[in-house]
Amino acid sequence: MKVRAQGLRAGALLLLLCCGPASSQQLAGRWDVAGTDPTLGVYSGVAVLEPRATGYRMLRLVEVARPLPDGRILALAWEGQARLEAGGLRVTVDLRRTDFVRSQGSLTRGPRDQTPLQLAGLLAPQTPLPAVPPPGTQLSGAFLAAGATQASETWTRSSAAAPPIPTLARRLVAVRRTVPRGIMFLLLRGYHALPELAPYVGRPEFQAAVHFQMIDDTGRSWSRAHPDRLLVVQKVPDAIALVEEDLRTSAFRWPLAEKARRWDAAMINDHVEPSTGMLGGRTSSGGRLIHGDSGLHQGVWVASQAYRYRVTGEPQALANVELGTRALILMTDAPGVPSEFARAVRGAVTGTPGWAPSPALPGVEFIPGGNNDMLHGVVYGFSMAEQVLPPGHPLLAEIGQRAARLAEHNEEGKKGKHAIVLRGLASRLVGGAWGPRYRRKLWSVLELLWLYSGEGTWLLQEVSGRSGPHLANTTFGRFLHLGGTRPNFMERVWRRAAGHGARFAWTHTGANRPGNLAVIAALANDPQAGQVGKAVLEEIPYPLAGGTAEIDWLVNPGFCASPYPYLPWKFDFVQNVRHRMQSLVGYPPWTIYDTDNLWKEGPYFPFRGSQSAIAWSRQDFLHAYWVGRAAGALGPND
Repeated sequence: MKVRAQGLRAGALLLLLCCGPASSQQLAGRWDVAGTDPTLGVYSGVAVLEPRATGYRMLRLVEVARPLPDGRILALAWEGQARLEAGGLRVTVDLRRTDFVRSQGSLTRGPRDQTPLQLAGLLAPQTPLPAVPPPGTQLSGAFLAAGATQASETWTRSSAAAPPIPTLARRLVAVRRTVPRGIMFLLLRGYHALPELAPYVGRPEFQAAVHFQMIDDTGRSWSRAHPDRLLVVQKVPDAIALVEEDLRTSAFRWPLAEKARRWDAAMINDHVEPSTGMLGGRTSSGGRLIHGDSGLHQGVWVASQAYRYRVTGEPQALANVELGTRALILMTDAPGVPSEFARAVRGAVTGTPGWAPSPALPGVEFIPGGNNDMLHGVVYGFSMAEQVLPPGHPLLAEIGQRAARLAEHNEEGKKGKHAIVLRGLASRLVGGAWGPRYRRKLWSVLELLWLYSGEGTWLLQEVSGRSGPHLANTTFGRFLHLGGTRPNFMERVWRRAAGHGARFAWTHTGANRPGNLAVIAALANDPQAGQVGKAVLEEIPYPLAGGTAEIDWLVNPGFCASPYPYLPWKFDFVQNVRHRMQSLVGYPPWTIYDTDNLWKEGPYFPFRGSQSAIAWSRQDFLHAYWVGRAAGALGPND
């Protein structure tokens, strides 16, 4: 009898081992979720169980019943594991507590937050589960973390199709080296010895000196399909997480065309001074801020509207070209000296430090010291305005006169590619001796070769800012249109050089995802660049929200400093380590603080800062968007 009993037990165990896993998979599929959270209140949604060798992959998406203050619905997405055990279905989830915001209000991230919050719940049936639980079968239980109840919920089996559930989709793409590691490590021994670098020097990725670009597609399609939701993925939904996820969701929820429509309107409503046509930021108190780089951004905005007019023919776009070009003309007139031009202008307010009353323009103030960077804006704006202003328009003569003045008297205007474009404008719009002078300048072979080779934008990516490449982008834009509507042979040669230069620059820097260059390369017929430009533009939030959050990737457990400082040729990286230390990773646009121009920031810097109290004009987005439209890389419904 004893042997027989042992045989029966062995047979039962064998039957359980053979049949248990098969029957456990019968829980796979959709379950409708209803629950209550002590903080968030009532919620509902779905969970999906997908069979795995050791149980299930669990996906869960719920929406909180109580709306957020702005009227949106909070949606929470989890991915975890589940397995059958005695008493029911054991579900475990790890939720991130730290990402890229250090503080919001009184809430601050610290070292303890770098460990995920571990949730575990046992969802039990009211009666023993049958081999194939039918629709309507229920499982109930509570999720616990460190012994405290986080949420209580009931799952009800459903035969309906499972909806798509967003999951964390973040990856790092290695970028090729352009800086000699051995030499740089030798030269930077003192930098590596600084206490700020101590946590990172011993890490293998620091020593390898291979940089990365982060690509994060989390919730991209879902947020576009659900613009009235604030999606929080795999995070504890506290005040900091809501700021982080709001930035990402605000990037993905709007079609590009809608972002452009809203920002085009905001430029006129909030940013451009009607009396001068000069753009600026908007302060939280409703005032305007125009700073020393505004002249460059002014030309970029004029160019964006010229592209917009070429694509759509909208009268407002042409009116914006006229308004913005008048500001560029005022910049050349304000100093009252032919050899000088202003960095920016505005209607006279008071004796603000850094501003001077114009001796030539009553009621106008200006920032003195127009330089090479600001001349890029003036020349680019003039060039693109010439493309779209109708023949005989009075601004064309004024553009020609100012171009001739700059080419004749300004030291920057006499040199290099500025001189070529300015002489070309004067030749076509003023005439006289400017024609021969322009044609001679077109034989600047070294300038032509430098343009052909990408303006040097591909050099030293690990230590370079994008301010120089941003200027190069305006150069590509100017020379892709050199000669206006009827280019001669040499002008076509320069156009081809600009096209090759833009494509060459993109080929060697595309891994860092420079969105503005991507669409310019697409305009120059690069077949791949346009899709990257589109993806980067989708990652720019609308609106770029102001606030008090402190952004700092240092709080993220995955952060590693780069072995190289930002812009090392400034030779202040030991004394100014906070503003020279950069990340080994380039982060998505929504995770860096607001800036007056997204395209001038470095590939690996900034990685920290505060949300801005200034609502900057989004001429940077508008330029890239309308260039992309002109290139055919973006469609009207994207």
